Amino acid sequence: MNGTKLTRRWVAVAILAVSVSVCSPALAVTIYVNGTCGDDGWSGLASACSAPNGPKQTIQAGIDAASGGDVVVIAAGTYSGAGNIDLDFGGKAITVRSTAPGDWGVVEATVIDCQGQGRGFVFHTAEDSSSVLDGLTIQNGQADAGDPNGGGGICCTTYLYGQGSEPTIQRCRISGNSASVGGGISTYRSDPIVSRCIIIGNSAQSGGGVFCDMCTPSIDDCMIVGNTAVTTGGGIVLDDCDDFSLTNCTIADNELTGSPQTQGGGLYAIDSGDFDLINCIFWSNTADLGHEIAIDNAWDLFTIHYCDVDGDIDDLYLGGGSEGFMDWSYLTNRDADPSFVNPGAGDYHLVKGSPCINAGSNAVSTGTDIDGEARKLGNKVDMGADEVDPCGTGIAPMLLLMIGLLALRGLVGRKD
Repeated sequence: MNGTKLTRRWVAVAILAVSVSVCSPALAVTIYVNGTCGDDGWSGLASACSAPNGPKQTIQAGIDAASGGDVVVIAAGTYSGAGNIDLDFGGKAITVRSTAPGDWGVVEATVIDCQGQGRGFVFHTAEDSSSVLDGLTIQNGQADAGDPNGGGGICCTTYLYGQGSEPTIQRCRISGNSASVGGGISTYRSDPIVSRCIIIGNSAQSGGGVFCDMCTPSIDDCMIVGNTAVTTGGGIVLDDCDDFSLTNCTIADNELTGSPQTQGGGLYAIDSGDFDLINCIFWSNTADLGHEIAIDNAWDLFTIHYCDVDGDIDDLYLGGGSEGFMDWSYLTNRDADPSFVNPGAGDYHLVKGSPCINAGSNAVSTGTDIDGEARKLGNKVDMGADEVDPCGTGIAPMLLLMIGLLALRGLVGRKD
């Protein structure tokens, strides 16, 4: 009898163990990539360069080895050629990142150099926000001239005209890429989240930095600067987009090189509506019509609040009845030199004393700026991608006030 009870207990334990193993999700693993000493024949499960578990050599091999929830960590270095261009997540919910995505020095040292042979990444298999690209430099990408999707650096599009892709692209530097549309990033029927990126020095016929077509992307805390296009949108183009948000971005020194009647040096929107431009800087962009912003054929309300716009409302170009849909805030918008640190060297951070400091809306605060610093550091969030400590101490103003009051109290109470 006791033997029977013992047997039953062991059977119950065995069944429970099997149930746990079947029902529990697989543990996420880290796949390492090292272009200098890796080998695509190794498993990638260790960062040390030795068989059999050392790092992969190419980024695509690392992605291919990953499963949902895994992280692919790329060692600093320059990655080019087969296996390192036209990179494809294949619909996987994985993170592909540098060793320290929050450190711009590491980001700029972890480079996918496409050398004009293809794009950096293409998302086209219904990826969602859990497919994350984090902390890489993507440069010298080029989409085929005949490819309507464009996107020299990154392309987000549909799979056989089906569901679009919605990846998270954050803390990346996207530079020197070219395409017919969207030199840096293009999105077609796709809604990526683009956050805390530097999109600089890209070129296209339209949308030098970013081109959005029939989509509702979200772009925040980005510097979209120094890009060029020929006809429209040196910085950004919105084509048939709605429910779009551009928050705490710096759009500056983008240029349209064609003639005549180029439109929207900073941003060009056509056949679009229901979009918000909040806490942004539009400065020193150039075009024939609407140096900073040009809107054509708007079909619903679009909001421009808490923005620093070079030339103010007088510099906007509004065509096709768009003026009837504009919500421009005379109270919160301004036209004042934002005082960038060194735009000639690509540094679009704000100097202390900038009129954009403490000038934004807290209602749409994104939490952190392009450098990962907290928003807000003053009484209000700042306009643009950079948040500056107005006191220059790194200590919140309220804390400074408390320290001052305590110090004063101590002095008053002293008896020498």
